Amino acid sequence: MSDTGIPLARFLDAASRKGPAVGLWVGSRPPSAPSSYEYREVTGRTMTTVNGLYETYARAWDFPDYFGHNADAFDECMRELDDSAGPTDSPAGYLTDIVDADRLLATDREAFDWFATSQLRFRDHYRDVAVPHRTFATLLETSADRRRELITRWRRAGVTVVTVGDDRRL
Repeated sequence: MSDTGIPLARFLDAASRKGPAVGLWVGSRPPSAPSSYEYREVTGRTMTTVNGLYETYARAWDFPDYFGHNADAFDECMRELDDSAGPTDSPAGYLTDIVDADRLLATDREAFDWFATSQLRFRDHYRDVAVPHRTFATLLETSADRRRELITRWRRAGVTVVTVGDDRRL
């Protein structure tokens, strides 16, 4: 359990405005996503390559069969999550939890930088363009010994990462 950082609810609220779209959970099992959110858990273990990332996200977010397995098609599908039928009829937002996030595109810096900055574009799209407006956020899970390296990697890509703590502390 993470004992520092802002509560998940506060992170999601900030992401719905101009706050960071990427949060970090250190330890095991973050707090549950609000029931009003479409939530998907994926693993960095299956996303060590770009093709693995495409396959994992396509499966998790139920991309259409015609998904083209390229960056433009990925971006399009992620901006159209509100078109897919999910368990929440009118979700407040979309939250992807990446377990073992330190493994995500670990050896492909160019692809990682594209993916990292795309989280900001998706946040901006759902906040500013989508009707109705929604929240888009990504939660990274890693161990304490990989925390600093993970934060540094995202910052190098130009993405602010905020540490998320346990909502139950309040």
